[in-house]
Amino acid sequence: MPEYYQALNVPLDEDLAPLAALLQQHGVVHRIFEREGRQVVMVVDSAQAEQVKTLYEHWRGGRVKIEKDPLSDKRPKTGGGLEWLSRGVTLLLIGFCVLGFLLVYLHAPTNWIAILAYVPFEMSGEQIRFGEMHGQYWRLITPVFLHFGWLHIVFNSLWLWELGGRIEQVLGHFNLLMLFLVIALVSNTAQYAFGGPSLFGGMSGVVYGLLGFSWVAPLLQPAWQI
Repeated sequence: MPEYYQALNVPLDEDLAPLAALLQQHGVVHRIFEREGRQVVMVVDSAQAEQVKTLYEHWRGGRVKIEKDPLSDKRPKTGGGLEWLSRGVTLLLIGFCVLGFLLVYLHAPTNWIAILAYVPFEMSGEQIRFGEMHGQYWRLITPVFLHFGWLHIVFNSLWLWELGGRIEQVLGHFNLLMLFLVIALVSNTAQYAFGGPSLFGGMSGVVYGLLGFSWVAPLLQPAWQI
């Protein structure tokens, strides 16, 4: 977690939103906290503390112009096709989840579903027999696309759109894809390690991983305003 340096200490009732916009314009990475009934502006670069004080004085004196919202460059553009294009990987993952759900819901042949399972299996009467992975390494990832009920697919799709979409818009398509692969690999392998051979699936592990990343990442890298 980066170390912060205090740059400014002002009364709690003072609106610092315009100052935050001004600091954003000048590329000053900062955070504003409430401490002991005061507002404290912190920066990650001690050399910028004086710059913050100078900008504050110029702003209060009306000598600078604030052109736009502090997060206008970071926030996703809404409306039109841009919103969908900026979440292309997220949409692709949701699409695969829907396909996995349809395989289960429409009672597709067992061998179709078995292709996506962590280990291959076959049905023998009422019994299910599990095999070995045997180098079929896609199985480390694909169980996340299997969903076994309407609530399961709706819950995971909504949160994947919300969390995955935000991360994708801030970090880009490739980084979201790599993050998804890592979280899916860890969650599926952990499920198999603790639960043994079984037919499991769902994007829930990935969703919770994205939730944790969305919480921790901005603390480690303030420029990632997810």
